[in-house]
Parts: sequence; C-alpha cells; structure tokens
Amino acid sequence: MNFNALTGSIPANMYNLANLLEFDMNDNSLSGPISPDIQKMTKLTFLQFHRNQFTGSIPAEVGNLNRLIVATFDTNFLQDPMPEEVCLLRAGNLRTLTSDCLDPADPFYVECATPCCTQCF
Repeated sequence: MNFNALTGSIPANMYNLANLLEFDMNDNSLSGPISPDIQKMTKLTFLQFHRNQFTGSIPAEVGNLNRLIVATFDTNFLQDPMPEEVCLLRAGNLRTLTSDCLDPADPFYVECATPCCTQCF
C-alpha cells in the first residue's frame, strides 16, 4: 500500500492481520501514533513505515515481532529512544532498522544506540 497518498491513522482492525508477512505503508501521509497492537502481526518480516507523518514513540511491542528482517521508521515525526526490545531483534533476523537519528537538535529525533540502527537519516 505504499505510494497511495493514504492519510489519517492506521485503522485498528489492520493490526488484526496476524498472517500478514509484509506491511509496506511507506511514502504516504499516514499520521498519529503507531499502535502497540502491531505486536498482533506476529508473522511480519517487512515493516516499512518510512516517509509518513507518524508521531510519538516507536512502540516497544515491535520487539515482539521476532520474524522481522526489515523495519523502517525514518522520515516521520517520531521521537524518544529506540526501544531496547526492538534493538534486541538485531541479534536475530532483523537486518535493516532505520530511523531519524542523525541530529539530536531535531525535535523529531530517535536515539538509536550503536549498533542498533543500521541506518540513520
């Protein structure tokens, strides 16, 4: 569903798609927080939320998605440290983890301890 000019928040019932393998919502105008209910999507391998308008923090519950290979959160309005639970996924399948973490002066800055994020924007 990338590049579809989608707006608003992700509908709550989307998080009930437990068998979904790829949740590719990048390059839209989605906004609001990312729900902790994302942990219900237990089979996800690709979670691509980059280039939207999400706000708040990256939920620690993303760390329960132990099949993730790619998780992209950059170019949003997210802030706060990357949850340790998400960083721990790097010891498993997670190979790509992106966030906005280059400029601590930016109010939309996600602190991403090295070697947690594979790429900062």
